[in-house]
Amino acid sequence: MKRSVSILSILLFLALLSACTKAPGPDTQQVSVPDSSSKDAEQELPARRQAEPDAALQALTEQEAQQLLTRLGFALLSEFDTPSRLPLARMLYADASAAHAGRASEAASLRSDPAVQRVLAQIPAESSLEDALAGTMWFRRHTLEVISDEFTRLTGADVTERQISDLTDDARFCWVKSSDGVYYAAGYIQHAPAPVVTQVRRTDSGWQIDYLQTDGAGGASVEWADGQFLCGGTLTLDAQGHVCANRIDVDPQVQLGACVSLPDSQTRDLLLQLREMDAETLLSQSFSFPEDADLQALLCCGLIAPGKRAQELRAALGEPSWGTFAAAAPEQIAARLEQLTGTAPDPRQIAALRWPYSEAYDVYYGMVSGVVLPIEDAQAYRTPDGTILLAYAQTVEDASGRSFCGLAVLEDTDGLRIVSNRRYPLQPLPPAELSPRRGTAGAACGHGRRGDIFLRE
Repeated sequence: MKRSVSILSILLFLALLSACTKAPGPDTQQVSVPDSSSKDAEQELPARRQAEPDAALQALTEQEAQQLLTRLGFALLSEFDTPSRLPLARMLYADASAAHAGRASEAASLRSDPAVQRVLAQIPAESSLEDALAGTMWFRRHTLEVISDEFTRLTGADVTERQISDLTDDARFCWVKSSDGVYYAAGYIQHAPAPVVTQVRRTDSGWQIDYLQTDGAGGASVEWADGQFLCGGTLTLDAQGHVCANRIDVDPQVQLGACVSLPDSQTRDLLLQLREMDAETLLSQSFSFPEDADLQALLCCGLIAPGKRAQELRAALGEPSWGTFAAAAPEQIAARLEQLTGTAPDPRQIAALRWPYSEAYDVYYGMVSGVVLPIEDAQAYRTPDGTILLAYAQTVEDASGRSFCGLAVLEDTDGLRIVSNRRYPLQPLPPAELSPRRGTAGAACGHGRRGDIFLRE
């Protein structure tokens, strides 16, 4: 018996020695960009990592790296150097399932919270808070135990008291505490960013995952967060595959280094002025100069709000009763464009209109079919020459749930005017220009001719 145990011990020792001296794979894995809609990205991390949380990984696959990016969600919009600085509010904000539906019995403790009031102002009047809690479109219920367990599984660390207290302090990703240990993510659920792995690199202490933001269809994109346009980043893992840090890469084409960031109160005032002007219609497209704007697309998005006269004209012109009908005289169109940009329509813009023109009633008329996106988040900057730059994020309320960013150039002399607007995602750039890289620290922004934005070193 003792001899058998001795032989078994030797065999085990030799097996362990062989495993420890086995040559590792290549230090760097160049990987192709995966399909962001793959079902694999929605699955849990492989069981071997959950079953042996303290075991060092001999390899990190592309699939595992992609799954980690998916699980972190909006947290990838934040830069952190230790797990204790990873924002809990962003990590689980987009996590929704039947298990996260709320409870009507907790409505009373939530009703007075400002974030909940903002939600109630957006949902149909006939819907009650209790009804909204029952689904996961506007509210997601999470217990602190579940939040902590997910955090530990991803990072190998314990949640800190500071992270818990910060959970309800994120202005963009709002969380509300209903009772001890119960939190609600409040606000319309958005799809998390769609980063894709570009490279997996092995380091002395673990792994690094380089990734790019995409528009969900394979094209390059950016995300707006914390006053920056982000194009990708690098996620650092330890030897066990736990998340340690995240470094974000700023879009090198939009550096605001020399611009002065305006206080939040001034940014809110600007947004209020733009909302009163109904300027979000104009911000629905990119243009370098007002005369470059697609006037036909603006009309389809409701540049001229339909009024009582439009309904009278619909009947007079024999237009069908379905859809949203709009009609506007040339003088109305010119006055509206001057209100928003300070300039009259270019003759080419008028000539390019595809809506019919009625000489009898002196109006262009047609159906409103476009989508106007609300500005959800913004930060204003002032350039050395006094021009205002408004960096903003908009949310699409269609099936894609994608977010779009923009950079609008504003002038505020005899009234607020929109000089130009650049929207993201842009057309895909050549691969060489898409590599994640740091923005130039000393970059400054300035102006050329009216409406142009350029950067200088």
